[in-house]
Amino acid sequence: MSFSSIYGQEGPIAVLRGAIGKNRVPHAFLFYGAEGIGKRTTALVFAKALNCEKGGADSCDGCTSCRKIDSGNHPDILIIEPEGQFIKVADIKGLQERMRFRPLEGARRVVIIDDAERMNITSANSLLKTLEEPSPTNVFVLVSSRPHLLPLTIPSRCHRLRFNPVQRDVIAAFLEKEIALFPDWIIWHTLISPRLALRAAESQAVGKGAYRVRLVLENTGWLPTYVTKKAVEKKVSRGVICEIELPPGASLRTGKPRQEFAELEGRAYKSVLPEGYEGDTDDRLKVEWVIHAPQGGTVKLTARHGRAGVVRVELPLEKKAR
Repeated sequence: MSFSSIYGQEGPIAVLRGAIGKNRVPHAFLFYGAEGIGKRTTALVFAKALNCEKGGADSCDGCTSCRKIDSGNHPDILIIEPEGQFIKVADIKGLQERMRFRPLEGARRVVIIDDAERMNITSANSLLKTLEEPSPTNVFVLVSSRPHLLPLTIPSRCHRLRFNPVQRDVIAAFLEKEIALFPDWIIWHTLISPRLALRAAESQAVGKGAYRVRLVLENTGWLPTYVTKKAVEKKVSRGVICEIELPPGASLRTGKPRQEFAELEGRAYKSVLPEGYEGDTDDRLKVEWVIHAPQGGTVKLTARHGRAGVVRVELPLEKKAR
């Protein structure tokens, strides 16, 4: 994939092309905007363009460097992402150790920090020291859908690029072009692809100021969310990530603010069950939290998967026990 293959982000891409073409690439970028609009994809294409053996302001997709980045085994392209709730300080410190040396193969080492807002204060402070002492052979790309959660000192040391939601007419033009090339495949793929859907969301008072919050998701597509077992083994595909945002003054008693769960099977793999069956199945996921919220309020639940989509729910806390 090259810059020309990314739709709807002409502004950020023009900035990146211009920086490469003039050989004036800032040492750090912050790509921010809504989820699922191409920030991480653009960061990877940017890394390819910076290290493409044919030069120019875009990647060729054919040289050894481009192919290595596509396959995820280029030694100078580093991706850091949360493990559990936060990005660990050990990951940042390990990165700093590697940055003491020149890139092994490419012209520049590119570090992509996905979900950058999940750095805790220790990790952020550690990264800040690196950003304050830039090196010409290292480029950082921080990717965030919630940049307001980053310490202000981090964005202030980055060149910020806003990614806007892709307009409908752009999506329509893309689909029209792709469908014209592969109409049967597109229709077939749309019908069978995994789709994350909300089955149930409820809250129940279980004591004074205490509530049980329950979220039930299912994969309504035919294919499983991992597609193949090899995708799981190679960590190409992530599990379903569920998050809860609490109202002011509330705290968690059980469960975590952010949890990652196993992949979900699709309908093609679903056993034949009696009508009305509500038990556990491989295509369904149940998540529960117990929270303490003396003032009540509303919890925000988010579930997402890279291939199956995003589900969001705002759930008022029931004040009476059932």
